[in-house]
Amino acid sequence: MAKQCTHLFIDEAHHVEANTWRDLKAKFSLSRVLQFTATPFREDGQLIDGRVVYIYPLRKAMAEGYFRPISFSSVYEFDVARADQAIAAKAIEELDSDFTGKHVVMARVANIKRAEAVFETYRALDRFEPVMLHTGLSSKARTEAIQKLESGKSRIVVCVDMLGEGFDMPELKIAAFHDIRKSLAVTLQLAGRFTRSRADLGDPVFIANIANLDVCDELLQLYAQDPDWNELLPDLSDEAIADEVGAQEYMRGFDRSIDSIPLKDLRPSASTVIYKTTCANWTPRAFRAGLRGLKARDKVLVTINERENTLVALTARETGVPWTSISSVTEWHWELFVSVWDREKSLLFIHGSSNSSEFKDVAKAIGGRDVVLIADPQVYRVLHGINRLLLTNVGLDEHFGRQIRYTGRMGADVAARLGDATRQSARKAVVAGAGFENGTPVTIGAAKRGRVWSVLRLRVDTFAKWCRHLATKIVDESIDPDEVLKGTLIPKIVSARPEQHPIGVDWPLDFVSRQEHQVGFVPIGCSEVSISDVEFNVLDGPLTEPLILELRCDEWTRQVLLEIFPSGDTTDYRFSYVGAGQLDVRTGASGGQDLCQYLTAHPPTVWFADGSSLEGNLLVVNRPGF
Repeated sequence: MAKQCTHLFIDEAHHVEANTWRDLKAKFSLSRVLQFTATPFREDGQLIDGRVVYIYPLRKAMAEGYFRPISFSSVYEFDVARADQAIAAKAIEELDSDFTGKHVVMARVANIKRAEAVFETYRALDRFEPVMLHTGLSSKARTEAIQKLESGKSRIVVCVDMLGEGFDMPELKIAAFHDIRKSLAVTLQLAGRFTRSRADLGDPVFIANIANLDVCDELLQLYAQDPDWNELLPDLSDEAIADEVGAQEYMRGFDRSIDSIPLKDLRPSASTVIYKTTCANWTPRAFRAGLRGLKARDKVLVTINERENTLVALTARETGVPWTSISSVTEWHWELFVSVWDREKSLLFIHGSSNSSEFKDVAKAIGGRDVVLIADPQVYRVLHGINRLLLTNVGLDEHFGRQIRYTGRMGADVAARLGDATRQSARKAVVAGAGFENGTPVTIGAAKRGRVWSVLRLRVDTFAKWCRHLATKIVDESIDPDEVLKGTLIPKIVSARPEQHPIGVDWPLDFVSRQEHQVGFVPIGCSEVSISDVEFNVLDGPLTEPLILELRCDEWTRQVLLEIFPSGDTTDYRFSYVGAGQLDVRTGASGGQDLCQYLTAHPPTVWFADGSSLEGNLLVVNRPGF
């Protein structure tokens, strides 16, 4: 069939990077392809293949009457059950005030367990015959529920992602977010379902609990007090589309592809060394001259974006294997290089995926023989502007005798244990931590020999953006690099959990630093479940009782208790199961480890209503007025 088609039209084109969609599209390689989507960007950060040729702005669609204005109604409850009741009550009020008598409430929840609980909340109100839709229902039950909605017999549906793409029901006008969608792309898709204009229908209403938010930073303003979604949504959409178009133009600026590897699929880690340059122009085409020990069979593939001063290279070196000296037995070692030259600030950034050196020969080849490595103390300027900074990794070169040359300290807050005497007799070698920059959680690290890193995997264009952000700090002479260990929040060891309502829990940083497929949970006698399919919550019980954390997926539920207990003249902590059922954790290629043992070694972070957080037995409290 594909050979007979001159054109291929793809709707919901933000899916084209999925394997099945990509395989289908590849069969039409001889056809012209036209793709349509309301959200030309993806949650996973992948660029969508193709070129944006036309944009119909959301603001224009609203002005021309295709979308109706949105009203936002909020509730403020930390308790989940009370929040569900308040949202349901507001949804009923909206149905009662609907002059058309046709509007339908979609009560959106995150999973089947939540759907069952929220459905009971609506059913207890005994109004408008609520129905439930999710994949756990039989086909017959789902069909009957949809028929009740379409006939008007039911005007409330509790669903788990069942009324999205491909479902056309203009009467959906009241969105009750019992669980909020966490990304802009999905939020815009959902908004489009509710805002379509029809003469016999009224305006859409969105209802949500704003007391316990867990959304990406770009959505926070949507759920602030009294937000105007009709102004904010078009702005957010325009910004996201502009970023996507800019990223596509960035990728098209490279002079060639690298073998059969699309540039948009490269994901360099956020790690770089930085050099000061004095050259008027860099010479990226001399990159190969900076590689020592190249052999005839080795490969060097280079592509350059002249406009953005960015180089991407792949090298493949044939090397021997460690388990034999036979010269004919070899393997190929691949390495990714990304280099960005900031002409305005005269800084050269070099990333090598091996992190094996400072790449000085490469720097000289492409930036000039007189390049100077940005090292201690100037490199520590990159930590400037990180608020609520907690140093988790500090390495010191000791200068108090020769018996100890280097000490490394890792923990929730290393700075708390670094007294004046220690600092005055040592030199900073490694400083790394986590905090917030412009309201966004960030990680940052710097070493005395000039390497800077963050726990991120970036596209080539966002890597370049990250480098240019670092450049503004490196050249700022007003930043004192010696203040790197000042201004941090100091955790304190506690003997009991704080008497505050817990509002959320974050996975251990070790999980977050890995790709999703590298973390899984394995109950005894059951198959592995990916971390992306497991919910992690903290239960809100009596304020004087130990905290209980819950891991839940469709197949099982496990609860663990955080116990803080005396240990000598201080305290310690451990996790233990509540009830029966062990659970193993797999990280990377390693075998499984018991969940409680893992959490004791890598404690998650529990957040409380007053803004404080607890990690094991370490409590961090905001400073007064923050």
